[in-house]
Amino acid sequence: MKRIVSILLLTLALAVGVQAKAYKLSSPSGQIKLTVNAGHYLSWSLEAFGEKVLEDSRISLILSDGRVLGVAKFNPRASRRSADDTLMNLLPTKHRVIGDRYNELRLRYGKDYSVLFRVYDNGVAYRFESAFPEDIEVREEVSEWNFAADLKACWANEKNPFQELPLSQIDRATYSYLPVSMSDGNGHLFVLAEVDLFDYPNMLLRAGEGNSLFGEHPKMIVRTAGSRTFPWRLLTIGDDIRDSRRSGIGY
Repeated sequence: MKRIVSILLLTLALAVGVQAKAYKLSSPSGQIKLTVNAGHYLSWSLEAFGEKVLEDSRISLILSDGRVLGVAKFNPRASRRSADDTLMNLLPTKHRVIGDRYNELRLRYGKDYSVLFRVYDNGVAYRFESAFPEDIEVREEVSEWNFAADLKACWANEKNPFQELPLSQIDRATYSYLPVSMSDGNGHLFVLAEVDLFDYPNMLLRAGEGNSLFGEHPKMIVRTAGSRTFPWRLLTIGDDIRDSRRSGIGY
């Protein structure tokens, strides 16, 4: 029912015309390429090492008063920047010094909110940032992950501590906690995760049609500050699970 209401809200927004625009963003090495489509709704797709990873996947935040962050009647204002910094890990790990190297795209929708995308050499991340003067109530978050291939996923929850299944065979009645690791059978490993959770619930994953996953928040209604940053949604890409700890993508 929640997803039906979400689709209805998005459909109503389509009644007002706005010309879609595609924004391209690559990793510093050029091996990972992200495309953001900003039109009636906001979506993104991804390529890595010459292969399609994500088909067009929608993202948005739906507020209880009917406003939808990620559905707009106008094109956003885009700005870009690059970073090549060093982070010091305060925890006793093998990688004490971490390189924080990425290219960034910010799409600003008036004065109310922005959507930030970053592409690293080992993955991608996005998040919403709001700037409302008053508190807001988030009713639902749309976070689609439409994978191009039938990846094998490590699916885990309290009833099934660990299951390794192709995306297309995951029972839609089940969910998984994050992070979820996936492999393509060609030596590439993907880890879907979230970071920077503050005054916001954890996201669960459910399986959709074909090779798709989508985020879900049980009892989602959250009242929070109107001016804030929301959690990062990220996907690491590499040939080793430790790749996620070799850059600033998770920090």
